[in-house]
Amino acid sequence: MKLGAKFTRDSGAFRRRIGFTIIEMFISSTIFVFVTGGIVYSHFIGTKMYNLAIAKMGGSDQARAAVGTMLDDIRDGKMIQVGWGNLTNFTAAGAGTNQQGNSIQIYLTTNYTTNFCRYYLDTNTARLVRTVNGVTAQDLIAQNITNSIVFWSEDYAGNVLTANQNNRVIHFLLQFYQIQYPVLIIGTNKGSFDYYQIAGRITRRALE
Repeated sequence: MKLGAKFTRDSGAFRRRIGFTIIEMFISSTIFVFVTGGIVYSHFIGTKMYNLAIAKMGGSDQARAAVGTMLDDIRDGKMIQVGWGNLTNFTAAGAGTNQQGNSIQIYLTTNYTTNFCRYYLDTNTARLVRTVNGVTAQDLIAQNITNSIVFWSEDYAGNVLTANQNNRVIHFLLQFYQIQYPVLIIGTNKGSFDYYQIAGRITRRALE
C-alpha cells in the first residue's frame, strides 16, 4: 500500500491545486473595476437627477404659494397702489411716471388709511414678503428674488400706465433661484444654477 501519491501536471489532483495565472488575475481585476465604476457612476447620476428634481419642485412650490396668496388679495382689493415700500413705509408711483415698483399696497375695504396689506421686496434679503397694517409680523411669499422691479400697473393691452386708473391690471414678475442645493451644477458653465421665473396679470373682481 502506497502512503502518498505523486502528482503530475496531467493528473486531476494537480489541476485542482493550481491557482489563477497573472493574466487571469489581471482580466478579473479589470472587469471588477469596470463593474464597480459603472455602479458608482450610476449612483452619481441618480443623485444628481434627484437633486435637480427636488430643486425644480421647490421652485414650483414657491411659485404656487406666491401666486395663490397675491391672487386672492388683489382680486379682493378695493384699491391698489403700485410703488416703492418696505415694512414701515410706502410711496406710490407719482402721476406722470411709470406705475411700477418693488411694492403694492392693497386696501381691503373702502377705508383707504388703515385697513390694507402690503407686498414688498426686501432688497436686503431678496425676499418678497407680505405684511398687514398694524402687525409687525411678515409672511414670506418668495425668496432669492433677483429682479428689483416686481409690480407694474398696466392697461388691458399690457402697456405700463402713468396714472392710477381704476380698471388697471396688476402685472407681477418674480425671478428667483434655488440655492438650497448649492452643490448642484446645471448647464454648461461650472457652478451655474437653474433660475425660475413666474409672471402673471391680475385684476380686481369689482371695479368701483
